Amino acid sequence: MRHYIIKRVVPIFLPWRKIRDFNCLACGVCCYNFKVPLKPHEAVMIVRNFGRKYITSSWGKQYITKGDGEPCPFLLRKGDLSLCTLQSLGMKPTACKVWPFYIFKRPAYGKEEEAYFSHKFGSFYVYVDQRCPGLIMGKPSLRLRETISEAIEIWLGTRREQDLTCSSRAALSTGVIQSLHWAGNSILTV
Repeated sequence: MRHYIIKRVVPIFLPWRKIRDFNCLACGVCCYNFKVPLKPHEAVMIVRNFGRKYITSSWGKQYITKGDGEPCPFLLRKGDLSLCTLQSLGMKPTACKVWPFYIFKRPAYGKEEEAYFSHKFGSFYVYVDQRCPGLIMGKPSLRLRETISEAIEIWLGTRREQDLTCSSRAALSTGVIQSLHWAGNSILTV
């Protein structure tokens, strides 16, 4: 079982044109290493369904509560798969859905021409967090362009479902996460 933990590394964002493709490996890097920001309605849904202890507030923003070096409390490990229990409930946060892509209306990390992405809903600047093990470097493929389009639509709120921005292995997890119950602070399968 592979387990990726990245300790306090400064994020290095690449413009999307440096990436050939992205395939989510369901490895859990994103679940272990990052603070998950929540939109207000996402925080409300988590509090209503799981309780206030799963939300932390800092500087006027809400995040999923997790200890330093600890995984997201909604992460379920099944063999070598890292699965999101919130995804199976239709509650996966937008930040999780679009990772490793960072989408902006203006350039944020330089390399403006390489980050520029034209979409039917406007112009965007897209960067990719190179710490994701599912990235393949090279000339962008048509599939990558479609994946970024999906991420932009999720980011804008015009789309909810994930097809290309999540693992096909995780999509098969519907049968794995059949029922949930609470045991202390953990979510376990039955």
